[in-house]
Amino acid sequence: MYFDHAATSPPSEALKSHLNELMDLASYNPSSSHKKGLELRGALEGVRGDFAGFLGVAKDEIFFTSGATEANNLILQGMINSKKKHIVSSAVEHDSVEQTLRFLEGQGFEVTRLEPSKLTTEEVLKVLRKDTLLVSIILVQNETGEVYLLEGLGKELSKKGVLYHRDMVQALGKIDFSLRKEEVDLASFSSHKLGGLKGLGMVYKKKELRLNPLLYGGDQERGLRPGTENTLAILALGQVLKEIPAYNRARIVELNKLIRERIIELGGRVISPSSASPYILAVSFKPPAEVLLTSLSMKGVYASAGSACHARSTKEARIARFLDAEEARGMIRLSMSPDTSFEEVEAMLRVLEKCLEEIKRYI
Repeated sequence: MYFDHAATSPPSEALKSHLNELMDLASYNPSSSHKKGLELRGALEGVRGDFAGFLGVAKDEIFFTSGATEANNLILQGMINSKKKHIVSSAVEHDSVEQTLRFLEGQGFEVTRLEPSKLTTEEVLKVLRKDTLLVSIILVQNETGEVYLLEGLGKELSKKGVLYHRDMVQALGKIDFSLRKEEVDLASFSSHKLGGLKGLGMVYKKKELRLNPLLYGGDQERGLRPGTENTLAILALGQVLKEIPAYNRARIVELNKLIRERIIELGGRVISPSSASPYILAVSFKPPAEVLLTSLSMKGVYASAGSACHARSTKEARIARFLDAEEARGMIRLSMSPDTSFEEVEAMLRVLEKCLEEIKRYI
C-alpha cells in the first residue's frame, strides 16, 4: 500500500502499456538529421506543445531539464548576474530552492524568508525593496500540502518590475492554477511526481525573459539546457498528459476526509489545513515518526516523514520548525495519487491502527 506519492508516483498502467512503443521511438538522437532523428524531434516538439497547451502558454516558453531540482537551479542561478540582489521567498521551500538561495546569498544576494503565517499577498508586498529582483514562493508545500494562493500578487509584482517564480511540482495535475491569470514569470515542474518517468523537469519561462544557462556545450532547448534530451521521459510525459482529464479529484477529497476523521479517532493530530491539497496529508502521533514509519513499512504500508530529498539525512522537515516539539517529532506524510482507492485507504488505516497498538506496548 503506497502512500508516498509526493515523493514519487509510480507510472500508471496506461503508461506502462505504452513504454515499449515509446522506447522504440525514443532510441534515436533528436538532433540527428536523418529520418529517425527527425521523427523523434517532431514527437518531442509535439509533447512540448501539449504541455504548453495544458498550461495555457506558448510552446516556446517551455523547456525540458533533468528534473525539478535542475529546473529550480536554472531559474534561480540563471539570474546571478542581475544588478538587483534581493529575493523574497518562504521559510518552507523545497530544498532545491532553499539550498540554491543559500548559494546565492554566498554570491552577494540577500534573501527575505517569510514564515508560513506571513505568506499572503499583503505581507509579500510589505517586504519588497527597490533592489528586489524576484519573489519565489512554492504553490503547494511538499510536506503538508498547504496551498499558498497569493491572489493578485503577480499583477502587483509586474507593476513594480519584480519577477515572480512558482515551484509547482506538487500542484501539477492536482490543483487548478493559471500561469497567465496569476501573471507568473517562471515556474518549475516535475514529471515523476505526476506519474511520469524520473529524470525530467519542465521550466516555464516568459518569452521576453533571459536566463543564463547552467551548462554549455550544445543548442538543445535553444541553448538554455544543452545536452541530449531524456527522450523517453519526454514522450512518457505526453502519455501522462492524456490521463489528467480523467482524474477524479472529488474522490480524492473524500478519501482525504476519511483519513482525517480516522486519524483523530486514533488519537493523532492533523497538521495539514483543510484548504491543503487533498493529495497530501501531514499527520502526527505520539510515537516518533521513524518508529511508526518502520512499523508501517514492515506491514506493507509505505509513507514518509516529509521531503524524500532528505529522508536519509538527520534533517527535520522544513515545516517542523513551525510546529510544537511533539507534533514535529511524530509527523508523517501520507500522500495519494489519482488512482488511490477506498480499499487501499481502508486497509492502510487498519494497519496504522494495529501499528499504533503494538508500539504503545513499548513506549
